[in-house]
Order: sequence, then C-alpha cells, then structure tokens
Amino acid sequence: MAKKKGEFKKTSFYLLGAIVTLVFCLIYYFKPTPIYTVDLKIYDLFFLLKGRETPPENIVIIAIDEPSLEKLGRWPWSRKVISTVVEKLTKYSPAVIAFDIILSEPEKNDPLLTKTISKAGNVLMPVVFFFDKEDRIPNKIILNSAIKIINPERLIQYFPISSKSVLIPTQTIAKASAGFGHINIFPDPDGTVRSEALYIEYNGYFIPSLALKTAAVYLGIPSERLLVNATESIYVGKKNIPTDKYGRILIPYYGGNQTFKYISVVDVLEGRIKKEEFKKKYSS
Repeated sequence: MAKKKGEFKKTSFYLLGAIVTLVFCLIYYFKPTPIYTVDLKIYDLFFLLKGRETPPENIVIIAIDEPSLEKLGRWPWSRKVISTVVEKLTKYSPAVIAFDIILSEPEKNDPLLTKTISKAGNVLMPVVFFFDKEDRIPNKIILNSAIKIINPERLIQYFPISSKSVLIPTQTIAKASAGFGHINIFPDPDGTVRSEALYIEYNGYFIPSLALKTAAVYLGIPSERLLVNATESIYVGKKNIPTDKYGRILIPYYGGNQTFKYISVVDVLEGRIKKEEFKKKYSS
C-alpha cells in the first residue's frame, strides 16, 4: 500500500511538471497581452540597467536641427540647399550617405540634386510602404534593391510584413540614387519602438530597411549577397543576423538622443567641420 502511495506521488509530481511545462510553452507561444507587456518592460529595464554605451565612430547623423532651421528657414528647404549639403559631404569621402527624408514632390532644382547624387554614387534614398491601399502599377524602380529569399516554403506559415503601395522620391532623384531602403517603423502597443523589420514584401519582392541597406553598402555587400533565411535570419555576406519568424530584430539601442556623432546641417554648409578630423574618424 505504501509503495502504491509512493508511486502515486511520483506520478503526480511528473504530471504536475508536465502541466507546468505545457502552460509555460503555451504562454511563450501565444504571449497573452499581460505577459507580453511584462516582457517588453523587462527589455526596457535591461537597457536602463545597461546604461549608455559608446557608439561606433563611423556613423554620423547630419541633423536638421533648430540652429539649421533658424539659419535656413523652415522645412522643406530648396533642393539646391540639399544638393549643396550632399556635395560638401562627399568631400569628406563617406562610405555611404543615407537620407531618411522623402523627396517625393517635384521641385525646380531636382536636376541639380540629381546630378549631385549621381556624381556622389553612394547616396541611398528612403521609401515608405502603406498598408491601406494598392498601387495601380507596381513601382519597379525600387526592385534593384530587393533581396533574395532562401527556404521560401517557410513563408507559407509565417509571411513577413507585406505591402502593395509605396511612396518613393521623384523619378529623377530615384534613378540617380545608389539604392533604396524602407523607413517604416512599427511601435509596440505602448507606443515604444523596440524592433525593426529588416525587410518588407512588396509585390513579390523583399525590400530591405534603410538601416540594413546602409550597412550592406558600407560593408561592400551587393544586393545579391543579402539573403533571407526565411523565418530564421538574414545573411549580410558571411554575417548571419538572427531574426524572428517575420524578419524582425530587437533594436540594440546604444542610448538616448544624440548618442551617435551629431552634426548640424548648417555646420556642414558653413564649413565648420574639419575634413581631416572627419575623414580620420567617420569615413570607411
């Protein structure tokens, strides 16, 4: 009798362990809102405890800030001004120049900016995808930046973020650029941005994020060597970046505002940045 009781307790213990394991597996898989929210807050706490880190010195933000707006007037500026900014930046020999502003409306100085961008040869332009409408004709000009998918059969169950409508720069500017990347952001339910979609599907093509495209150009990795291992990771040349099932990564923030090297547009225009110092620290 005592033996049967011992066996019953042992069986109950294993059964309880199996139930607890199953519950945690279900929580992990379905992520109920309260659990998901706690998970996000723990992620925030991690960065708070980690503190600010020293960012790479080869990334520079050329900022449209208050001093620039006071000097040059409110946005949008003439494309002639933007052309001058690009022209002056090329003198510092940057590996890549990436815009995060959409120049989608034609302007009289577009030919000048187009010529400057074409001459620079390393200017990337952003695109923005929409999810509530569809283009009458797919915009094919961005497809030269599309990346390839391996293991596409996995996409049947976990298809990435998808769009059938895109906003791009004007045709002349777009044709002169060295490539494209999307700048869509997807906040969490609490409004905080913690992740980035490394690619978005557009009419059967996978367009990289501007950050991914910029990194690839900086590293000298052509589009054909950007490979999506569907639901698992993305290869940037030989480097493998793990993603979630939908091609997203958590953003490894270095710190708050102005953590990276920050230069005012007006300082570039007025020649306050020494070429030798800039080239030594911030070019490839």
